[in-house]
Amino acid sequence: MPPDTTASNYFQISVKGLFLNSEGKALLFKERGKNTWDLPGGKIESGEDLIEALQRECLEELGVPCSVTDEQPYAAWTALDKDGKWRVVLCFRVTIPQFHCGADSPCHEFDFFDKSTIVSIRLAPHTDQLKEWM
Repeated sequence: MPPDTTASNYFQISVKGLFLNSEGKALLFKERGKNTWDLPGGKIESGEDLIEALQRECLEELGVPCSVTDEQPYAAWTALDKDGKWRVVLCFRVTIPQFHCGADSPCHEFDFFDKSTIVSIRLAPHTDQLKEWM
């Protein structure tokens, strides 16, 4: 029986990838049609482990593969998403050998942000707590 996603105690587990450049700035991207910045990543699909899910999400969202460098989450937090549903966000550090937005990916813009600049941008609601981890 599938879970009741409308139940008040329901939450989604998401994985996010934190890529820091040589200056310690975090990679964030915008999806086509959205006006918020986000880390690559998303919801875990049935049967996936955390690493597999993050690798799939990076490839889907950015159009490029990533390597996960952490065995355990680097950071974790809970947050409400844009639909008002609770998420547990597990953030892993990743490496991306050659970054660009793939032609067939949802990514249309990317940039790097540090602690002083990330506070001035609009983050996706479930990623907003990244400001505290920077």
